[in-house]
Amino acid sequence: MDGNPFEKWFKTAMTKLKSQNIIVIDNAPYYSVKKENIPTRSWKKSAIQEWLSEKKVTWNQDGIKIELLQKVNQIKHLYYSYRVEEIAEKFGHKILRLPLITASSFHLR
Repeated sequence: MDGNPFEKWFKTAMTKLKSQNIIVIDNAPYYSVKKENIPTRSWKKSAIQEWLSEKKVTWNQDGIKIELLQKVNQIKHLYYSYRVEEIAEKFGHKILRLPLITASSFHLR
């Protein structure tokens, strides 16, 4: 399953719930689709500049790519959200994400 079929099912499920529920989910890829892509080091400099300009962030024309990414890091928390959370909020629900569990999370004795 990927994000689109899940989101279609999720919207249908939301209509069947009474409002103000807390929906607990893990971090499976199909419900961890980000609402917006945030620039990373793999992005071209011009694409990072465009993203910053869309966000009305000033940047130096002579700046290098790493300086642009520093600007991104300062504001990315404002744009780091998931599509499934937006859907839930439209129906009056909240999403609670379980923490990531990795092998290093378990301490063997």
